[in-house]
Amino acid sequence: MLLALADRWDIILPPGRCYIMAIFRRGQAKCSCGKLKRIELDTTAKHSNAKCSCGKTLKIELDPAWWVGYRDPEGKYRRKKVGSKRAAQAIEAKLRIDIVEGKFIEKPKAHTLGELGKEYLAYLEPRRHQDNFQKEKSRIKTVFRYFGYQTRIDKITSADIEDFRTFQLSQGKSNTTINRQLISFGASLSWALNRGWIHNRPKIKQTVIPDSEPRFITKPEARVLLASCGPELTDYVLAALATGMRQGELLAMRWNWISLEARVINIPGSATKTLRARPVPINDELMLLLRKNRDKEYPLGKTWKHNTRLKDLFRAAREKAGFPGLRFHDLRHSAASWMVQAGIDLYQVAQVLGHKNLRITQRYARFAPKHLQAAVIHTNFQSPD
Repeated sequence: MLLALADRWDIILPPGRCYIMAIFRRGQAKCSCGKLKRIELDTTAKHSNAKCSCGKTLKIELDPAWWVGYRDPEGKYRRKKVGSKRAAQAIEAKLRIDIVEGKFIEKPKAHTLGELGKEYLAYLEPRRHQDNFQKEKSRIKTVFRYFGYQTRIDKITSADIEDFRTFQLSQGKSNTTINRQLISFGASLSWALNRGWIHNRPKIKQTVIPDSEPRFITKPEARVLLASCGPELTDYVLAALATGMRQGELLAMRWNWISLEARVINIPGSATKTLRARPVPINDELMLLLRKNRDKEYPLGKTWKHNTRLKDLFRAAREKAGFPGLRFHDLRHSAASWMVQAGIDLYQVAQVLGHKNLRITQRYARFAPKHLQAAVIHTNFQSPD
């Protein structure tokens, strides 16, 4: 029987991991008692006798095809139908060599984009803020719809991805939008790779896009904008300009984040884009605002579950102030530019803004020409020290 045969072929490579191997033929017969008897033997005979559990002896005809049985590196038992005995012996020998050399690779089960989308998004949702998750979900679905949900993941090539880029460009999509869609798609493929759904991931090229200049407003313009805001929006605009906090962070802010005595807002990692907690100092203007709202449920007067209401209010305020196209996020840029213009070190600005990469903060370096000029003065070499 196979079990006895398998015990004879056990090998231990590497230590502690058992790869059972055997070559065999299969056969089955139905007993008069109604039970089905199956056997797996390493014989070249056409027939074999086997006893049913009821005690009767059955003459079982063996299938002429041969099989290879083995355990893969994950411990799962597998069988392959290969045809002749010689072919089975050759495959068995090859598997042994692959195991010894560490090259054993089992072909993964074929998975479709539909399966990937369901599993990956379920994995991603609890790990992203709701707004960010919805954006990620939308980008992934755009790519999946293009390829088709029934398409196998392992059939997608780099050329197919470039075809997707060409199609999106023909639809009027910008390179920035396409890059973001492909970054999200690439992340889903990496997830599939880590789980053994595919053995390699197609390369995804990103279109190089020049850094855009961050838009900002001056302090006099900020006063005009504040005067154009209604009572629901004023506190949010003032807080954004005073701290450089993101829109989602402001909407999520609660009193237990704030220490008025220490003059700091301690943003928890669960509320930040980078999932890293950070302290944000409170300036004099924001201190007055928070003290004014001390008896209210929320630090900024009120809040909304989603940012749609905030966007609508800000759109009306910017049109009234004469700043068409200004985004709420540009208030964060403005706060950063004011800090740099005041001579604050870029590293300190990055700490306040919560930038994970200092390269992002370096976009604001152009707002400090005097400090850059002071740095070049030290390169004079003809004048005596």
